[in-house]
Amino acid sequence: MDRISSSNSLSTPRFRCFDPTNSYPDHTTNHKHYIRTFSNSSFNNNSHSNSTPEMGLLINSDPKIETGEAGYVLEDIPHLSDYLNHLPTHPNPLQDNPSYSAVKQYFVDVDDTVAHKVVVQKNGPRGTHFRRAGPRQKVYFQSDEVHACIVTCGGLCPGLNTVIREIVCGLHHMYGVNTVLGIEGGYKGFYSRNTIPLTPKIVNDIHKRGGTILGTSRGGHDKSKIVYIIGGDGTQKGVSVIFEEIRRRGLKVAVAGIPKTIDNDIPVIDKSFGFDTAVEEAQRAINAAHVEAESFENCIGLVKLMGRHSGFIAMHATLASRDVDCCLIPESPFYLEGPGGLFEYIKRRLKENGHMVIVVAEGAGQENLSENTRSINQQDASGNKLLKDVGLWLTQKIKDHFSTQQNININLKYIDPTYMIRAVPSNASDNVSCTLLAQSAVHGAMAGYTGFTVGPVNGRHAYIPFHRINEKQNKVVITDRMWARLLCSTNQPSFLNAADSFEDDHEENETEIHAENGESKPNGYNALEYFKVQLMNRISSSDSLSTPRFRCFDPTNSNSYPDHTTNHKHYIPTTTSNSNSTTEMITPKIVTGDNGYILEDVPHLSDYLTDLPTHPNPLQYNQTYSAVSFEPEEVNACIVTCGGLCPGLNTVIREIVCCLHHMYGVNTVHGIEGGYKGFYARNSIPLTPKIVNDIHKRGGTILGTSRGGHHTSKIVYIIGGDGTQKGASVIFEEIRRRGLKVVVAGIPKTIDNDIPVIDKSFGFDTAVEEAQRAINAAHVEAESFENGIGVVKLMGRHSGFIAMYASIASRDVDCCLIPESPFYLEGPGGLFEYIKRRLQENGHMVIVVAEGAGQENLSENTRNINQQDASDNKLLQDVGLWLTQKIKLNKMM
Repeated sequence: MDRISSSNSLSTPRFRCFDPTNSYPDHTTNHKHYIRTFSNSSFNNNSHSNSTPEMGLLINSDPKIETGEAGYVLEDIPHLSDYLNHLPTHPNPLQDNPSYSAVKQYFVDVDDTVAHKVVVQKNGPRGTHFRRAGPRQKVYFQSDEVHACIVTCGGLCPGLNTVIREIVCGLHHMYGVNTVLGIEGGYKGFYSRNTIPLTPKIVNDIHKRGGTILGTSRGGHDKSKIVYIIGGDGTQKGVSVIFEEIRRRGLKVAVAGIPKTIDNDIPVIDKSFGFDTAVEEAQRAINAAHVEAESFENCIGLVKLMGRHSGFIAMHATLASRDVDCCLIPESPFYLEGPGGLFEYIKRRLKENGHMVIVVAEGAGQENLSENTRSINQQDASGNKLLKDVGLWLTQKIKDHFSTQQNININLKYIDPTYMIRAVPSNASDNVSCTLLAQSAVHGAMAGYTGFTVGPVNGRHAYIPFHRINEKQNKVVITDRMWARLLCSTNQPSFLNAADSFEDDHEENETEIHAENGESKPNGYNALEYFKVQLMNRISSSDSLSTPRFRCFDPTNSNSYPDHTTNHKHYIPTTTSNSNSTTEMITPKIVTGDNGYILEDVPHLSDYLTDLPTHPNPLQYNQTYSAVSFEPEEVNACIVTCGGLCPGLNTVIREIVCCLHHMYGVNTVHGIEGGYKGFYARNSIPLTPKIVNDIHKRGGTILGTSRGGHHTSKIVYIIGGDGTQKGASVIFEEIRRRGLKVVVAGIPKTIDNDIPVIDKSFGFDTAVEEAQRAINAAHVEAESFENGIGVVKLMGRHSGFIAMYASIASRDVDCCLIPESPFYLEGPGGLFEYIKRRLQENGHMVIVVAEGAGQENLSENTRNINQQDASDNKLLQDVGLWLTQKIKLNKMM
C-alpha cells in the first residue's frame, strides 16, 4: 500500500487546463453535458422520490468531473453513496483470503487514476483521467446480501463464456457471493424471467466453448422492466438506461458493464476482448484464400470479414497475414472504374503476380452498391442497418468487368468466415483479457461503484463513465500510421484524391493535405504519398510517453534525484558530447519540464557529429516538413539476431527489410549470419523484399543465432537488431567513440517477457498460446487416470510470466510455480500437502512449473552452480524432472 500514493495518477498530453466555473476545453462543444459538474447532494432519496423518470434521467446525465493542478481532469463514475445516504461499509473479504492476503499492495488506492492519453509534451497539462480499476479496502455489500445477475446481449464474440465464468468465480472465490443468476436470452430474458443459477461448478469448463451459455438477443430492453444488473457485456446504451432507472428509484443496486464487440469499435479502451481471436481466425481464412489464389491462373481470393462501421479486423488480419494485396474498409472509400480505381489495380496486380488476395470488411463500399441492392431502411432489433453482402456484390462486379470489358478469364474464390470467426472459443491472450475485465467489474461493483464500464486504457484497467463509451464509435483513422503501415504492406493505391475529405478522429490540429506546388495529385496515386503530411505532422519533435509515479527532480541538485537512480548512477549527469573513453558509460540525456515532467531521451548522431546534413524524408512529397539524416543510397544496413529463438524473429527481419525498402528507398540490407559471431567471419547474406517475402511463415531465424562473441574492436556497426541489448549498447559506445556515422537500433527479443519498461515483448502471446496447448494436453492425461498428475515445465529462467499467463488462460491448472515465488515440498502448507488434498478433492491435478522455479530446493549435487553458457547465463538442471521424481517418491501420497 505504501508504494501507491493517494495522489498517484498518469499524465495526459495536450489537454487545456480550464476553470470549471468559467472556461471549458474545446472538445466540450461536442458534449454539452460537460458544462455542469456532478453534485452528490443532487441525488438523495428525497429528491428522487418526487421526480419523474424524465427529470431523473435529465439530471443524472451530468458526468462527475473533478479538476486538479496542472490541467488534471478526472472523468469520474457514479457511486452508490452519490444518491444513497448513510451507506455502511465493510472490510474487503480479500484481506482474509489466503490467496490474496499474502499479496502486499493488492488494494487500489481510491485516488489512483489512469491517463486517457500517454503521448505528452514537455510543458503540456496532465489531461483526462479515469478511475483505476481494482479491489478497494472497503466494500459496500456484504457477501450474503448480494444477488448478482449476468446478461449477454448482441452478437456472439469469442470470450463471452470466459467473462461469465470469471464473474461467477470472482464473486464466489474472492467475495464469498453464492447467489448469481444468468439471464437467458439477452435483455428479453428480464421480461420472461428466464434465469439459471450460476455456480463455479456449473461454469467451470464453459470457457472452452464458443458462444454464450446464456443465449443472447438484440434489443428488447425497457427501463420500466429492467431494474438491475451486475456484470454484463450487452449494449452499453441499454446498461446506461438501466442504471439511470435504478438511480431514479434509489435502489442499492450496482450496474457494471463489460464492453463486448468483436469489431473493436468501442472508444476509449485499448482493445475489446475477442478481437485477438477474431484476427487470428480471420488470418486462417486469408491463408486459405492465398493458397487457392496462387494455385490457379489469374485467380483472386476474396475474403469478407466482420466490420460494419470499422475495419479493425480487416486491417489487423491483413497486417498479420502479409499475403493480402488489397484491403477495403468502411472508413476508406473506394471506386471501381477509371484511373486509380480498384479494377485498374487488380489488372496490374494480376499482370505482375498472376494472382491476388482481396480482404473486404462487411461495411466497406456500401456507397457503391446501387439502391436496388441494399436495404436502405431495414434495421435489426438493435437499430443497426441491414447491409447487403458486399463480398458477393464485389465478386460479381469483378467477374462482369473482366469478362466483358477486359476479356480476361478470372478465377475468383469467395470466402466468408463470419460465423466461424465469432463462434470459436477465445485464444490465450483473450482468455487473460476476459479474466482481468471480469474481475475488475466484480471489484468495482463490490466497492459501490455503479453506472460504469470497464476496460484497458493504456495498458491499465479503468472504470469509464457510460457516456464516454456511448458518444461515438472507434474507427480506423486513415490518416494514422497504422493505416499507412497497411498500405505499405499491400502496396495498394489510396483510391482517393488529395481533394477528398474524410473523417479524422484524432484530437490534434487537423492539417490540410496539399500536393507539391499546390496542385492536386491524380486519382489513386501512391498511398504513402497521400498520407505523408498526416504521418509527419502527427508526430511532434516534443512528443513523449508519460510514466506514472515519477518524482520531479532538480538536475542541478543530485540530492533531489529519484530513488531509482541509486541503482543507475549514470543517470545523474546529463549527456556530454565527444566522449573519448571506451570505459566511460554514456550519460543519459535528461530533459525536465513543468509538472514534474522528465524525458529520458535517446542519443542522436548530432550529439557527437557536427555539421550533419539533413535530407527530406522520403515519406513526404512536400519537402517542408520533417527531415532524415541519411540519404537512401548511402545506407548499408545490417541485421543480426542473437540469443535464443523466439516466435516472430523472421517477421521482424522481414519488416525491417520491407520498411527500409518501401518507405525509405533503401536497397542495401545485409543479414549477419550466426549472431554476433558472424561479424568475425564476415558471414552475411543480402536481404531484399523478395527474399524475405515469406519468411514470416517459418519459425526460428533465417540468419541463425548464437550467444556471446561480441567484441568492441571487431564490431563497429549495426542497423536494426534484436540481439542482446547489452551487446548492442557496447557496439554503440564503440561507434560513438570512433565518431562514425552509424546508427544502432535494438529490438528487444525475449520469449520470457522479462525486459523492463516495455509493455510486452514480441513472441510472448504466441508462447503463451502454445503453452496453453501443452497444459490442455496435461489436463486430458491427468483426468483420464486415477490420481493423475500432469506436470508441465515452461520457459522462464528468472521470470514466470509465461507460466502465470498460460495458467490463467487455461484455467485447468491447480498449481503454478514460478522463480519469483519460493516454495517448499514437505511440512504443513507445503506442496506435497496441497497435492494430497487436491487429489482427494478432485482425483487429478495439473502443475505448471517455470524452468527457473525452485532452484534453491535442488540439492548441491544436482545443479551446476558455476557452469554458464556463452551469454553468462547459469546452466540450470531440469526442475520438471526433479519435481516429478520427488512427487513419485513421496510416501505421503
